[in-house]
Amino acid sequence: MLRAVRLHRWADVPHAAWDRLAAGAGPLLRHAFFAALEESGAATRAMGWQAEPTLVWDGDQLVAGAPAWLRSDSFGEFVYDFALADASHRAGIPWYPKRVVALPFTPVSGSRLLVAPGRPDAAAALIAALAPAGGVAGTHVLFPDAADPIHGASGWFERRQTQFHWIHRGWPSFDAWLLDTFDSRARSEIRRERKKAREGLVIRRVVDPDPPLLSTIVDAWVAHVGTFGPYGRASMAIAWPAVAAALRGHVTAMTAWDGSTLVAATLDIAGDRRWYGRCWAPIVPRRFLHFELCLYAQVEAAIDAGIDAFEPGHGGEHKGARGFETVITTSRHRLAHAGLHDAIARWALAEAAAVDASSGR
Repeated sequence: MLRAVRLHRWADVPHAAWDRLAAGAGPLLRHAFFAALEESGAATRAMGWQAEPTLVWDGDQLVAGAPAWLRSDSFGEFVYDFALADASHRAGIPWYPKRVVALPFTPVSGSRLLVAPGRPDAAAALIAALAPAGGVAGTHVLFPDAADPIHGASGWFERRQTQFHWIHRGWPSFDAWLLDTFDSRARSEIRRERKKAREGLVIRRVVDPDPPLLSTIVDAWVAHVGTFGPYGRASMAIAWPAVAAALRGHVTAMTAWDGSTLVAATLDIAGDRRWYGRCWAPIVPRRFLHFELCLYAQVEAAIDAGIDAFEPGHGGEHKGARGFETVITTSRHRLAHAGLHDAIARWALAEAAAVDASSGR
């Protein structure tokens, strides 16, 4: 007999059993990542992220699980529903609290419903447990990959967005990528930008930045994000030391140095086959250095390391002009209010058509 359980702390989730389900899904699905967000105070009820890890047991065997959260706002999700929430409230229909199945503050596609092999019954039980009920206005599964079982569930509608990813097509070197991707004028421009950005600097990729370096980068990132207005929230700031400790070997920084002075840096997550850009931390203004550290130096290092792909973060149409491919990302949604669900599902079809058209599909 399958039994679905909703917990309210990651500390109560058996980490070894969870990590067996998440095997092969990358460092961001590990129990240690979610526990670090919770223990640091970055993803807690006070911050609008009440943990709701949802588990399905078959006897004493964990056969399915999802990183679910109860939300009171939409910040840090990257599937933008602020206008939908406003329209819902104006119609007198609650949008919050809502349940999201997501990686907080992290717009990375991957497994969201973790299911033991050969257990479609467990997937069905997990999907049923995640459905909105008991005062929850909706459930939103954010950035599931194409293999996720949520895509086969009835009664859920899909939304689409685009991101820009660098995907390794077998190039032996950065210059080979330039030659294959850009015309001669664009190649010359990129080489000129890189030379200008690097002049007098040493660029170094650091794996597991030590605490003083990590603190300097985080402080610079917080200052930079603070210039973005009301949407400039650096909620991950307090979590980075705990995440770095929990994910040894997977937190990296692309750094630029003028002697012993840090000029700028990124903070990134390295999976086994994919790298993920997360934070841009400028300290001393330098033209073109953002493109160098966030894009070109990452591509060069990824080619050298034989990495399959580099995802530089959400948004940024300028990345398409700099050799990054347009990728469709998806999310799946189910709303408790039937009329609102149907209306937004129809709107989402038009949104998806527009996204497909803009991406050249």
